[in-house]
Amino acid sequence: MLQNSVQKIKAALFDMDGLLIDSERVYRDCWIQAACELGYAFDEKMALMLRSLDKELANALFIKWFDDATAYERVKTRRKEIMEEKVRKEPLQRKPGVHRLIRELGKREIKAAVVTASPQNRAQMHLSSVGLDGLFETIVTTEAVKRGKPFPDVYLYAAERLEVMPEDCLAFEDSPNGVKSAHAAGCHTVMIPDLTPVTEELMPYVEYTYGSLADLAGEMRKSII
Repeated sequence: MLQNSVQKIKAALFDMDGLLIDSERVYRDCWIQAACELGYAFDEKMALMLRSLDKELANALFIKWFDDATAYERVKTRRKEIMEEKVRKEPLQRKPGVHRLIRELGKREIKAAVVTASPQNRAQMHLSSVGLDGLFETIVTTEAVKRGKPFPDVYLYAAERLEVMPEDCLAFEDSPNGVKSAHAAGCHTVMIPDLTPVTEELMPYVEYTYGSLADLAGEMRKSII
C-alpha cells in the first residue's frame, strides 16, 4: 500500500496533462485532425505515442512514419491552432481529487510540484483555467532541460529545484513516457491511467497504480483517521 511509503516521501511531483487536467483526449483528437488536414495518414495509436514525448524523438517518429523532415513541425503548429480554438469553445476540466490529495500531502508536510512537457506559459494558463493555480510550490517544464520525457532530465531538475533527492520523490504520471522518465530519475512512481492502461510492459516502471487521484486521496485520508 502506498500509504505505508508516504512517510519517507519529501516531495510529490505531478504530471499535468491527463493527470491533473483532462486534456489528453483533446490533444489526441487535435493531433489526428491536424495531421489529416495536412494530408498525413494518422491514427490514434500514433497520437498516443506523442504524449509527453521529447520533441527530438517526436520529430524522428514523424520522419519514420512519413519520410518528411518538415512533417512534425507543420503538424504541431496546426495542432496548437486547433487546440486553442477547441479550448476556447469548451474549457478544460480538472481531474477529480486533486485538491483533496494536495491537502493530504500538506498534512504530512510533503512539497508538491508540477512536472510537465507543456511549455511554461501554457501550463500556467491551463492550471489557472481549472482552478489549480497557486496550489503547487513550483511548475517545472521540459523547456528548462535539454531532453524531455522519457529521459529523466525534467524529474532530476524538479528534485533539484525542491532541494530533495529523487529517491525522496513520489511521481504521479498517466502516460508511458512519463512513468519511464520518473523511474529513470530514481523517483518512486504512481501511475493513474488515463488513455493507456498499466500494461505488463510498463510494470517495471510503475510501483503503484490507482484508478484516480481521488482514490488515492481517500486511502491517504483513512490512514490518519
